Amino acid sequence: DATGNTSNSSPLKNMTLAGSVVVGKIGGALKFNGTNNYVQGPVGLIGTGNITVCAWIKQTAFVSSVNAIVANSKFIFFTSNSNNGIGLTSDGSTNALSASNVITNGVWTYICGTRDSSGTTNLYVNGALSGSANQTSGTPASSAFNNNVGAKGNGVASFYNGTIDDVRVYNRVLSATEISQLDNQNTVTINKTPTGLTNTDLKNGLILNWSFDGKYTTWNPASTTQGTTTDLSGNGRDGTIKNVRRSAMVPGRIGQAISMASTSANTVTVTLNTPLITSTTTAISYGGWFYIKNPGQTGFPSSVGVFGQNIFTLPNSGFFLYQSSANRYQCNVNANAGPLTQGVVVLANRWYHVFCVSTGTVMSVYINSVLIATSSATASVFPNSQAFSVSGIPGDAAMNGYADDIRVYNRAISAAEVRAIYNLGK
Repeated sequence: DATGNTSNSSPLKNMTLAGSVVVGKIGGALKFNGTNNYVQGPVGLIGTGNITVCAWIKQTAFVSSVNAIVANSKFIFFTSNSNNGIGLTSDGSTNALSASNVITNGVWTYICGTRDSSGTTNLYVNGALSGSANQTSGTPASSAFNNNVGAKGNGVASFYNGTIDDVRVYNRVLSATEISQLDNQNTVTINKTPTGLTNTDLKNGLILNWSFDGKYTTWNPASTTQGTTTDLSGNGRDGTIKNVRRSAMVPGRIGQAISMASTSANTVTVTLNTPLITSTTTAISYGGWFYIKNPGQTGFPSSVGVFGQNIFTLPNSGFFLYQSSANRYQCNVNANAGPLTQGVVVLANRWYHVFCVSTGTVMSVYINSVLIATSSATASVFPNSQAFSVSGIPGDAAMNGYADDIRVYNRAISAAEVRAIYNLGK
């Protein structure tokens, strides 16, 4: 439960990591089989008072007239083949229904239902009111069953067949404006920025940001292995994705991540083909979330002066981040090697947030927002026309793992800012 109400964290029923966890509308999502898959939520989450329930859904097929999205035994928010739409009941039998034909199988749709303590209900599809306003859904009744996702509260009926992402339950009736805003914010949903720092602060000096989220990653229809990821810094530095299929995108630490499953015959890269650094700078900060599958692996093919796996690369008087053959992370600015993270051994198949900060005289490396090591390194980053890449460059050492939320700043960010960025995916 991303709200911080950990008592509402819920077990997955009859679901597997390999078969049920998929790329969603925002980040990772769960795929339900329409037969026995569901998420068992807590008892008492939805009672007889004001409530709003929202979710992104991509339905595979209607199973019945009631396909539960969020439900106990009385409150049921569902899709229905009776009108190819959505519905909500507060007493288990009186249905408020949306307009007909608003659910298309295989298409992501944002749905919300509001219900006040009298049972008055409004239904929304893709941010807009759907069907009649202020319908009755029956007198709200309490239930002793769990509040589940993908099935009714007893876990044996009204199963949903399709994918569900970003389920939200509010203990108040959201306004039409708020629901429209939710529909429009289908990017990162987890945001735990500490007090005193806002996302506006974290954009100060941000010159590149690749999130790899679904909304911001498009694929070339003429190629099965090439796409583009949008630069969220606002500087138009979009990245070209090469040698990876769309199906290789995976649930990330924040939203969606890219799988850099490089081999000696196939180097997966995300490359910026326009200059990243346009003037000499003495300060630079860069990093992201990384998940290495085989730490200690040397580059392929072997390259003189390069060892381990290049994660971040701007060659020729630029900067690097690489995972060394000693199972450590190391930063490098203009050929000045920064400190190895001697206190942290990189473990396989685990997410790490790694950030390098250079003031021009001191290089610091942070792991999971903790300052691990510093060293003196007088260096500047100079303008150059070389391509900035994630996962090395073709013919050089390459990364084998996942990358998420790549950021580059043209200044030395503070320890508090490193922690704020880390907390976005905590």
